[in-house]
Amino acid sequence: MDFTYDTMVCYLTLLDQKIEEVWRGCEASKENERYPWIPYDLTRSKKIWKDFIQSGIVKDEKGLNRMADNFLNKIATIKAMTILSGHTEQSPKDVIEDLELTWSEETDEKIGDYIFDDEQGQWRISDFAMDQLEELACKIIEADTPVNKLIYLDMVLNVVHQRSDIAAWFIKGGRNSLDELSNQNI
Repeated sequence: MDFTYDTMVCYLTLLDQKIEEVWRGCEASKENERYPWIPYDLTRSKKIWKDFIQSGIVKDEKGLNRMADNFLNKIATIKAMTILSGHTEQSPKDVIEDLELTWSEETDEKIGDYIFDDEQGQWRISDFAMDQLEELACKIIEADTPVNKLIYLDMVLNVVHQRSDIAAWFIKGGRNSLDELSNQNI
């Protein structure tokens, strides 16, 4: 990835915030409590795409930015969960200590339950899509026009569409909603 220093700082700061948020949430969690996760509702986004297809202009920049922020947060959170569950080359303990948080075996043992997705029956981690999603996150951050931002958000949806579990983490209705969106004559 060749991105500006500011872009990398922005994304890595968000990632650090999400690592801390997930870790602290897990520390404070009760038994069987899960990380709160709300998939994005595409209703407003469908209008953004429809307007763009018809006019070539992104009319609802506020809605576009809301979707971009939501997707950036989801990408960083999934990466944080992937790191904290030990599914990267990074040591979760080293990452926690680098952020000057308190490492505990108790929290480490609880993390798997905390990041578990009850509906999909698996952890919210991804080895499959993280490289692509992180690159797209940086492109979204660097997007210099609303049209470019929309294109990169569409690319995120194309990546998550390939896996129904990840699609369901991003979008209400998951793959079915994305199928509907891609098959619409808007």
